[in-house]
Amino acid sequence: MSGGTGKPGPEDSRGVRLESAQELVLRAYAAAKAAGRPDWRSMTIAVLKNRLLSLTDRSFDEADWGATTMQEFVKLLTPMVSLDLSTRPPSVVLASSFDVNDQPIVAAASPPWQRGEWRIRQDLWDAVVDCVSGQVYTWDGVYAVPHSPEEAADSDLLLPTVTPDELGKWRSDFANEIRGAINPALQDSLETWRASSTSSQMLPQQYRNRWYGVLKRHVRARLDSWFEAHSIDPPADWIISSASLSPAPSDDIEHLRNVALRAVRAMTRTELESLDLPASVVARMYR
Repeated sequence: MSGGTGKPGPEDSRGVRLESAQELVLRAYAAAKAAGRPDWRSMTIAVLKNRLLSLTDRSFDEADWGATTMQEFVKLLTPMVSLDLSTRPPSVVLASSFDVNDQPIVAAASPPWQRGEWRIRQDLWDAVVDCVSGQVYTWDGVYAVPHSPEEAADSDLLLPTVTPDELGKWRSDFANEIRGAINPALQDSLETWRASSTSSQMLPQQYRNRWYGVLKRHVRARLDSWFEAHSIDPPADWIISSASLSPAPSDDIEHLRNVALRAVRAMTRTELESLDLPASVVARMYR
């Protein structure tokens, strides 16, 4: 194998297979370095695996290299990487003798989220960008759940909702990036959008998709950092590719069910007492 982006074939020699695994892992560290992490040479096993899955469009499997666990996979790559058991959770450390400057950050066949053909799962998107409702969001292990600030006061898993100032900085950076190229007649609309918390409908239409792409990358980076800081493996479906944007009927029903459950969790006592359930639903509960 020359690219290290797919699964090694059974005809590959052990040396070639390990070489492709080394190349893939170096790409994972290159991505961490490119993201500006000062400690990019060290990451938890869970974070390393998540980066490898991202680089291979979720196809990475340590078993393809003869390992039954990620720890075994890491040990196969000694001395390029080493396992630091003194941290909790254990960290995988790239040896200082290895450089990543010439490593491409993404695989040759870029996964959908690298090409822009993707979106972030709605509950996690809301958890980051909802800075106006007054709600905060916690991670329950599966979904981002909205609460009042009082309800979530003792939570250790408060998701990283952007502040109005931070969102304003993202808007300003984007406005500054396009200001030199924008039609002078549209400058007032751009400035109104930049200086306010109004919807993106205020942004000149030809720049909206570009802004959505920038915003998605900001939100993804914020969630990536949060999951990594808490040593949590992100859910497998948190990035939804274009192939999944039109859910099958069963998926759509499940999505609606999850939305309804989230809404119920956010209700006050008065709202719950006035909740009107269809009689057919109540009957099914007691069958």
